[in-house]
Amino acid sequence: MRFFLTFLIVATSAAQVAAPAQVGASGISRADALQLGRADTKLFYQGKKGQLWEDMSSQMKEGLKSEDTLLAISSQVNSEFGVESAVLHEDAMPAPGGMMVYTRIVKFERNPSPALLTFTFGGRSVADKSAPRAIIAGFFIKPEPNPAPTEFLKYKDKSLLRFPLSGEWTIYQGGRTVGENYHSASADERFADDIVLLKDGQLYRTDGKTNADWYGFAQPVFADADGKVVKALDAYDDNDPLKPSSTNPRYGNTVVIDHGNGEFSMYAHLKRGSVLVKEGQAVKSGQPIGMTGNSGNSPFTHLHYHLQNTPEWFNGQGLPIAFAEIVLNGKPAKDAEAVRGDRVEQR
Repeated sequence: MRFFLTFLIVATSAAQVAAPAQVGASGISRADALQLGRADTKLFYQGKKGQLWEDMSSQMKEGLKSEDTLLAISSQVNSEFGVESAVLHEDAMPAPGGMMVYTRIVKFERNPSPALLTFTFGGRSVADKSAPRAIIAGFFIKPEPNPAPTEFLKYKDKSLLRFPLSGEWTIYQGGRTVGENYHSASADERFADDIVLLKDGQLYRTDGKTNADWYGFAQPVFADADGKVVKALDAYDDNDPLKPSSTNPRYGNTVVIDHGNGEFSMYAHLKRGSVLVKEGQAVKSGQPIGMTGNSGNSPFTHLHYHLQNTPEWFNGQGLPIAFAEIVLNGKPAKDAEAVRGDRVEQR
């Protein structure tokens, strides 16, 4: 697929509007964002530039210069690739700054390669519940990048993996494609998960300016399976939100567990002072090993978790993660992989 558009502008705080606590600073719920994303995708395909242009932020309009640019992009997609023939993945996720991001991975009838389409919504533009609209703070459509090559697509985990957190969490990055999971572009983190705690579809309680304001901060983390700790590091302060460290190791405070069968679980960004295990220590599945934090190159609190075939960060091949028994989007599941947008809880 030839490159046809990559265009993204993120709204400033001036574009954000006050809203009830249950939907966060954007004034848009995840359900709203799904509805709006589908509607705006349809308008884009149909070349109905008027409504899209009206909803765009001032930064978007400045970048595009003219609503005729939107029409030209739409016409190019239609003429070169035809109509959308399949939706491979779709989700809506909150982002820092009160944003909601709608992601759609699709195929077109005249091109088999997937494309990635994203709308970022920065606030409600019209208070009409019958036809909700929102400020479009960002937009792009581009070929989906290829994931890293791997020989482990059909690999079956030897360890019985439990979900490493307590309660229901959401997969923020996860899956086998780059559109679902940016980690998939790297061989070592090919199947990695970034996991966040959402309440009422939001990442934080008020403005997200402190780590304590984020729902997922300082929550207990558990061993995913029996094993032996081969790396336990607790030396780095937690970053302020949206200020990832550029000097500390990317993984920050970390625990690595050897499961004795060529499988190593990797935990990153743990809270300073929370790591409960030591190198050489045997651990049991479900044993507390630390707390979620915001150390390393993390922009906001989350748990980075993946499985690979060596104990060294950035030096190995990622392995698929199939949780033995979980509740996936409200339903019991066995040997299940989770993808971006999924709600996961240990059974």
